Amino acid sequence: MKMSEDTRYLVSCLIIVVLGGCAVYFGLHIVFLEQNIYTQEVKFQALKEQTDGTLLDPTFGQVMTFLSEDNTDEHKYDVDNYNCVEFSNQLIFNATKAGLNAYYVSITYGVGEGGHAVVAFNTLDKGYIFVEPQSDTVLHLAVGREYDGKTIHFIKIANSP
Repeated sequence: MKMSEDTRYLVSCLIIVVLGGCAVYFGLHIVFLEQNIYTQEVKFQALKEQTDGTLLDPTFGQVMTFLSEDNTDEHKYDVDNYNCVEFSNQLIFNATKAGLNAYYVSITYGVGEGGHAVVAFNTLDKGYIFVEPQSDTVLHLAVGREYDGKTIHFIKIANSP
């Protein structure tokens, strides 16, 4: 079946609108994540300046000891007031106070699926490990893998404080 020129034009316009909307969505979502990461870097730079400026990259065992003593995971989740961003910020703040390097991590899922925030430690013996601050669970994250029932499309690790 042949399409008329008007139908082809309308279909082309619809495709452009849909693709443009996706580009805007991804652009805005990435800008939001980048702004959040920048905010965290500024906040934790100020905290680092309150210490002697020396933060350690820990061993895996040191991270596990720190997590067992930290109470961030005991907070109650509240989507409006204490969500994954606040959990991550608190864990990083506590790690920094304990003298450990910790990194804010933004995870981006597919279109319309949002994102998530977790924490990373660059351990001396196992490299980067990702931690879910709501449960102290060590995560195995990678682009293309699923986490929380969603496929990971992008992982951004912020600079250390």
